[in-house]
Amino acid sequence: MDVLLENVIAGGLNHDPASEAYLKDVLQLKSSYDDYFSSLPIPGSIVEEIAETDAKMAQLELELRSLLLDNKTTILKSSLDVSVSLDLNNILKEMDELWELRGGTPTHKENHQFDDTLAALHKERPAQETKDGFAAALQNLKIQESTGTHVIDDLGLALDNMPGVNDILELPSLVAVCIKMGHYNEAILCHVQAQKLAARFPDIEIIKQVVSTITEEITTNMLQGLVRLLETNSVINTMKKTVGFLHSIPPFTENDDALLQVFLTMRFNFIYAELRSYDAPKDASDAICEMLMKRKIEAIREHAYNAFVVISSISNISTQDIALPIFEELQPAKPTNLSILVFVKKCIDMLVADLNSYKSVLSESVCLQLIYCSFRFADSNPNYHRIFIQTLWEKNIFTKDQLLTAMEKRRDLATKYH
Repeated sequence: MDVLLENVIAGGLNHDPASEAYLKDVLQLKSSYDDYFSSLPIPGSIVEEIAETDAKMAQLELELRSLLLDNKTTILKSSLDVSVSLDLNNILKEMDELWELRGGTPTHKENHQFDDTLAALHKERPAQETKDGFAAALQNLKIQESTGTHVIDDLGLALDNMPGVNDILELPSLVAVCIKMGHYNEAILCHVQAQKLAARFPDIEIIKQVVSTITEEITTNMLQGLVRLLETNSVINTMKKTVGFLHSIPPFTENDDALLQVFLTMRFNFIYAELRSYDAPKDASDAICEMLMKRKIEAIREHAYNAFVVISSISNISTQDIALPIFEELQPAKPTNLSILVFVKKCIDMLVADLNSYKSVLSESVCLQLIYCSFRFADSNPNYHRIFIQTLWEKNIFTKDQLLTAMEKRRDLATKYH
């Protein structure tokens, strides 16, 4: 079209009459200007012929489908009468791509053509193909089926026990999640179960790896978390559980003295931080200073006594008979653990240092509260009470008469209200 138009325009009066006639027919094909922008086919055009042909083909497909459905019984009967051996051979050739058939033995012996074709396929199999574990297991299954024997192989045993194997392999991850979520009891149970598996299967390498991973998780992350927990404001039951968990973890499993040392160190750090939280500001009044000192005494009494209660749950703590004086009078010896006695002495010295800073504002009520704290220590061990009173007297916090008077008043109040 473009070539013809260029010839007409460029040729002027000498152009081809046939080209001019064709262009006139094309340009005058539409009756109006808007018809050139319509998507409808022109009557008699090639587009209309293609559409009519597609409609005829669709109609013929519908008629063919109706004929097949109406005569389906005849068609099926005719197909079944034809030999299917050729189709089976074609299917067998397509099965050549299945590597699982390598080295296998067909079970349908009555079909000789099938046997010959399968044997030919085995000969054509490349020798360089490798045999993986699944192929070996499949070969064993075929041998068992043909011979009637049952040989237990590693892969079959693993597949039969796969749920249990997965449970064992998931133990390290389960322990890590339990520790992060604070479920220490469940982590200990997993650790115990892993140790039982190690004792039952000592020669299995994967079991050794699982136990090693769990033990490392327990003795690092869990141990650190439990030790830090002892430095927090925990109630007695929580501390007992924490100590119990630590007692089941190496190196504290058979070393109660080491566990005691760790416990006392962390509790002393907590008590020290607790007392520092009650330090009075420099511009505080005498009443405020006295109130804060009483809170420090109460903190020592509560947290130190809670520590004594928790310690009683630790067995096999070494003790020895120790005799301590009160006002330079030696008292009868009592079985006492030296580590606990040192802990008590450090707590008392820390409290006495704070008392010395505000000695001018200490009243009889403060002295009476100190006596109550001392007798609370005596409920655990008389030596704790003796070292408490002796330290107050030696550091001149209160005189001997003030201390004796406070002890007498405490005894009178106990008799009156009990």
